[in-house]
Amino acid sequence: MRKLNVGAGERGEGDVTLDLLSAVGPDVQGTATALPFAAESFDVIEMDQVLEHIPPAELGAVFEECYRVLRPGGRLEAWVPHAASRLNDQDPTHRSTWTYGTPEYFADGNFSWYYDDHDFEFDLVHREVSVWVLETAPASGIRSVLLQTAHRLFDWNDGVVYRPSVSGSVHFVLRKV
Repeated sequence: MRKLNVGAGERGEGDVTLDLLSAVGPDVQGTATALPFAAESFDVIEMDQVLEHIPPAELGAVFEECYRVLRPGGRLEAWVPHAASRLNDQDPTHRSTWTYGTPEYFADGNFSWYYDDHDFEFDLVHREVSVWVLETAPASGIRSVLLQTAHRLFDWNDGVVYRPSVSGSVHFVLRKV
């Protein structure tokens, strides 16, 4: 299985890494909007804390490029900070925001028409929101678990209520159709 790690991050054994910055030592320096690889080169693409740094107008091109370099049935796996997260708000380099429902814009379904002018077709095969409370009180762990459970039970697709002490992320997997 051939895996591309966009944004370099942590390197897994056998991963090919790509990053815009040469300072992080990627295998290939480049951008997610123009992946310098042949079509159908990878089984998996990972993007950990990358997509939120891309302006909304360029996201269609990123998903189109991922689609192009993934083999049929290949997976795009991504982690982004949740829009209600304190960690999302404090980073001035974040250009797009993500909630539980955002991945639907890039998958066949409710909002796929939004990117009809781009050449990609993904199925949303997994998504979850992880929420944690950034407090030192002993009850914070319990509260975090309760928030995560409530989020899954009630299918809150607009995320959690913003609080300065709440943080979290959205994890999703798209499969190339």
